[in-house]
Amino acid sequence: MESTLDYVPTISTLFFVSTLLRISLILYSDWHDAHSIVKYTDVDYRVFSDAARFILRSTNAKGPYNKWVGLGE
Repeated sequence: MESTLDYVPTISTLFFVSTLLRISLILYSDWHDAHSIVKYTDVDYRVFSDAARFILRSTNAKGPYNKWVGLGE
């Protein structure tokens, strides 16, 4: 009698399945946002994505860690 715990997937199998799942969810969220009134993608995701994009492209970052991260003056 086999137990469920007898099968342990390899790390490459886990990476492959997780990559497929992530790509599927990204494609579904794009389709859903284009065809539905109620959006699938949360507003916070867009806010944080925009903020991260701004920080990566900004050369005038201000704050206590600007020199440590290499973004400020």
